[in-house]
Amino acid sequence: KPFSISFWIRPVSLQGIIVLISSTPTGIGYCVPHFGFSVNGTVIAQIYNGTGFVTVTDPTHSVATSVWSHLVQTWSSTNGIRLYINNVLVASNLISAGSYLGNGSPHYITLANGLSAASPCFGNQVTAMPFQGDIDDFRVYSRELSTNDVCTLYSN
Repeated sequence: KPFSISFWIRPVSLQGIIVLISSTPTGIGYCVPHFGFSVNGTVIAQIYNGTGFVTVTDPTHSVATSVWSHLVQTWSSTNGIRLYINNVLVASNLISAGSYLGNGSPHYITLANGLSAASPCFGNQVTAMPFQGDIDDFRVYSRELSTNDVCTLYSN
C-alpha cells in the first residue's frame, strides 16, 4: 500500500536515525530506519523490498545544522520511493517495495532513536545512533503525497 512520511527537523548534528519503523516496541524483529543520515551527513530515505534496503539520497541536497528543514518520503507501486528536501524532489527509485505485510501485527514508529535492540537493522547506510535535534509536525499518510501536497505542507 502507498504511504508518505512528512516532518520538519532542526538537527544539532547530521548523524543518526530520524524515523525507525519496527514490528516490536524494542526494535527486535522487522525494523527499517526509514529516515536518517549517512556517515557523511547526507539525508537518506529507504524502504525494505523483501530482499534488501532500497535507499535514495542526493549528496548535493542536504540540510544544515540549527536550521529547520522539511523532509518527505513517499512510496507507491507506480512511482517507487521518492525523497523531497525543502519542497524539492531530490532523489527517487522506481523499485517496488516487495510484499512485506507484517503478519498482521502493528508497527511501531520510533523517532530520533535507533533502540538498543535494533542493531540488526543497520545493514544499510543510516548511521546507527540517535538523532540529535528537534522534530516537528511529524505525519504519516496512507497514500502517496503528490508534488502539490508536498508544496502545501512546505509552504504552511
